[in-house]
Amino acid sequence: MKDISVQLSEWNKKAWEINRSSPKEAIQFATQALSASKITRNERERAISRFIIGTSQVWLSEYEESIKNIHEAKIYFEKNNEIDYNAKCAYSLGTWYYYLSDYEESLNHFIESLNLYKEANNIIGQADAKNGIGSVYYEIGNYEDSLSVLKKSFELLKDQSAEHIKAKVLHGLGKASYHSKEYPQAEKYFLDCLKICNKNGYLQEIVFANEGLSNLYLAQNLNEKLNKHLNIAIKVARDLEFKIGLARILFIKGKSLLDTNEK
Repeated sequence: MKDISVQLSEWNKKAWEINRSSPKEAIQFATQALSASKITRNERERAISRFIIGTSQVWLSEYEESIKNIHEAKIYFEKNNEIDYNAKCAYSLGTWYYYLSDYEESLNHFIESLNLYKEANNIIGQADAKNGIGSVYYEIGNYEDSLSVLKKSFELLKDQSAEHIKAKVLHGLGKASYHSKEYPQAEKYFLDCLKICNKNGYLQEIVFANEGLSNLYLAQNLNEKLNKHLNIAIKVARDLEFKIGLARILFIKGKSLLDTNEK
């Protein structure tokens, strides 16, 4: 039988691996680790559990509990100078505010995450934080800066085996290009993103990539392609119980139905 301290570490590791693809299951694993950490009095693993639970709750739109867990974890990591985990917490807080459309706070946390990752000399983390910054920029209509920072993010990943982050950045580049009305380039970015996601089973990003393609094809009145990608995104979002992703997809579907009825 494994030592409980080893077991709780493995539970947290497993939880983090699946926090996006299966957030409810991730919470179950991290909650087991959290209980075990109380028995072993392992404050570090307790903080990691809280961080993972809070991040997973973001994907389930459980915002009130999510921010409590992330903040509690961040306090521990700041106090103990755990720079990487502090940066991860800052990134999750950036995501939390992003989904609540508080882009000023979101940007502040993504910038904090970037600076911490620079301090830790974590290249992949820097690329991820830049992706967050670029995402905020295109949401507030700053498409030129969005494309610039996202291209820098992707350049950082050139020699890195970080397919998940690459997929996220490609999605961001697709959105920034779409908003800039660079439709052929946007389509290429979204399709490249989808190729990576389908190969690796990145379900949440499959929703995002199909959402991007749906918006793109709606803008060009390409209804057959639009419906194909809408249906894929709706199914995957429902299977994931990814509420914010599903809401965004259904909004596009509503727009497409209105456009059809007006013609």
